[in-house]
Amino acid sequence: MVDQILITQASYCVAAVLISFGGVIGKVGPKELLVMAVIEVIGYALNEVVVAYSVGAFDAGGSMSIHAFGAYFGLTVSIVLSSKIKPVRRAVSNYSSNITALIGTLFLWLFWPSFNFGVAA
Repeated sequence: MVDQILITQASYCVAAVLISFGGVIGKVGPKELLVMAVIEVIGYALNEVVVAYSVGAFDAGGSMSIHAFGAYFGLTVSIVLSSKIKPVRRAVSNYSSNITALIGTLFLWLFWPSFNFGVAA
């Protein structure tokens, strides 16, 4: 039972990371995404503790701890990077960013039933 809870919590963390990737996709490379993911996992764990224990909110759908945190983290990284990285040309789509977006979308679609079951169990 403990393993099921840990796997569910890990999949919630992965969803927050995938959501924030959407804010910077196509602007950063794999190294930057790895650094961003490591920092975000730590931030997500702290955010979950604050939401669940300090605030005492019951976040059944993951609105605060997953979706809002992932979205705001992605926006924050995007704002920080926009001041550091000035575009030299117009943004264009490439194969790598399209495949990464596709994989992220598929993971979110595949994990959605486990989110619902994890809360119900």
